Amino acid sequence: MKFIKDFYITIILSLIIVFLSLSNVQSLGLDRFWFFKNEDKVIHFLMYFGLSFSLITEYYIKIFKINLNLFLINLFPVFFGGFIEILQSVLTNNRSGDWLDFFADATGVIFALMVFFLLRKNKLVLKYIKMRRS
Repeated sequence: MKFIKDFYITIILSLIIVFLSLSNVQSLGLDRFWFFKNEDKVIHFLMYFGLSFSLITEYYIKIFKINLNLFLINLFPVFFGGFIEILQSVLTNNRSGDWLDFFADATGVIFALMVFFLLRKNKLVLKYIKMRRS
């Protein structure tokens, strides 16, 4: 139960990603918002950036130090993205796994780690972390 409390944002984002990744985009009406070719790669990047950034932040709030585990936990979103691509190929008729989607997922994870390191000493971020720890 403590894990759910500590990582609830990451869990919610993971469930949203699973739903969106395995749903029929046309039936949800989301395909009408596409403006350019391969726009879904940008969406993949943003989803996995958000997932990874929330995971890093929630881990950092819990531990409040930079260590090897902070880097290792970023393997979760990368493997999760690969697993979702496999599920799309196996479980859905209207979706297919795509290596470029997986690359966009991994790129989002890497950028989230870089942004976290740039922002981790920001006063607003530290205030948020202190508020969440109490």
